[in-house]
Amino acid sequence: MSENGLNKKFISMIIKKRRRDEDVAANSGLLQKFSEAIKQFHHEDLLRITEYYKPQLAYVIEYDIISILQNLVTKQILTNDEAKRYKTKEKAGRRVGVEYFINNMMMKDRQVLVSLWKALGEELVKFPSPNMTRILEEVTDMGLDILLEIQSSPIEPLIEDIHKIHRKAISKSTRTLEDQPSSGDPCPRIVSFETRYIELMIFKQYRKTYCETQHEILKTGRTHAELVEERTKEKCERLWTQQLFRRNPECGTSPNIVVVSGVAGIRKTTMVQKILFDWSIGTHHQKFAFVFLFKFRYLNLLDNENESQMPLTRLIVRHYSYLNDPRLREILKKPEALLFIFDGLDEYKHQLDFTQKRLCSDPETFFPVHILITSLVSQTLLKGCTILITSRPTALETIDMTRVDRFAEILGFFPEQRLIYFKRFFGDTDLGTEAFLYIEEKEILYTMCFNPSYCQIICSVLKSHFNKLKKSEEQPPVL
Repeated sequence: MSENGLNKKFISMIIKKRRRDEDVAANSGLLQKFSEAIKQFHHEDLLRITEYYKPQLAYVIEYDIISILQNLVTKQILTNDEAKRYKTKEKAGRRVGVEYFINNMMMKDRQVLVSLWKALGEELVKFPSPNMTRILEEVTDMGLDILLEIQSSPIEPLIEDIHKIHRKAISKSTRTLEDQPSSGDPCPRIVSFETRYIELMIFKQYRKTYCETQHEILKTGRTHAELVEERTKEKCERLWTQQLFRRNPECGTSPNIVVVSGVAGIRKTTMVQKILFDWSIGTHHQKFAFVFLFKFRYLNLLDNENESQMPLTRLIVRHYSYLNDPRLREILKKPEALLFIFDGLDEYKHQLDFTQKRLCSDPETFFPVHILITSLVSQTLLKGCTILITSRPTALETIDMTRVDRFAEILGFFPEQRLIYFKRFFGDTDLGTEAFLYIEEKEILYTMCFNPSYCQIICSVLKSHFNKLKKSEEQPPVL
């Protein structure tokens, strides 16, 4: 290497070291504040907070559970035998082992739970993690207000019965998901969210650099997949569906406009169905009293009808006929308790033109449907309501993204999710694992499995193939 090249490499190392030292200093200050904040929680509140963050904690802990266990052993919170047991359980199944560890820690007293949280904070100082940083910031800055996020918003007696009807209708529509294969199979598979849903990998403002794109071309298969997973854990903040509408600790306000992007087949609509399902059964998103879903491709059809204009109330009733009730006006009077989901912006024939001067501000006033939608997103109509828009990346080029409060990207399945999908698709753990190992050896096919749609097609073909092999093995030999 030339002297000039060596100098550039040396300067690069100094810059990285400086950034690293700055990160350590910042995280050390955060840890000190967090250690004080965690003391304010009573045991019951701390249990609720831990349960609230359990998916995120499991994601962080599985990155380096051995270091966490050593920390707790050093503090005499765990014995060596307990640590070995958790380590063995984690080796048998990463996510299952980590969840087993968290559940067991939650069954112990308050001191143990506080020690676990402090150990996680200390790990952050050693190995910066965007997800752990976010958790500590929220607990530190929001404190007991986090408990308000967990609690359901009270429903006024006047609309209580219609609220129950709406929740029941949403629950019925999302109890199962018709997962239509892209291969053109006319028989859809019915997938239950309780038993078959696999959490998608969603990241906050994930963007690939040119170097990483070049690296993807050169590296395929397992090596590439594991590299991407490691990089995202270190550099990118992963989001779960229940986090999309949480408050930003920096500004103390909840996001009003949320956009989730993803390529074709990455399961953006599945994510939307999961949000509706969780709301309907009362597990997440309970700050919303009513949730409304509109698909852009169906909104396109409204322009072809005689009724070229309508008020927002009529648009809602057309999708939810049981809300044809005078009390709908009362429901719309509390926009902060409303979530509007618009799915598939890339299929919409109109643009969200924020330069539009004629916008709507009254839900009873007649306007073209595309103006109603733009008005909702612009917050001139039902100011304070929450909007979720899903779209392919290409359709976002025409949107003023400065108006978006939270932007996330779905990356699909990482290696662990792929294996889980195979096992559940085959309905036989051994057979699913065998098929997965077979695909791992086919680098192009394995790489394609990052996309749930491709993963499903590959599983469909393999299942037919493996079933034929199984039947042939069961046939008695011809004498």
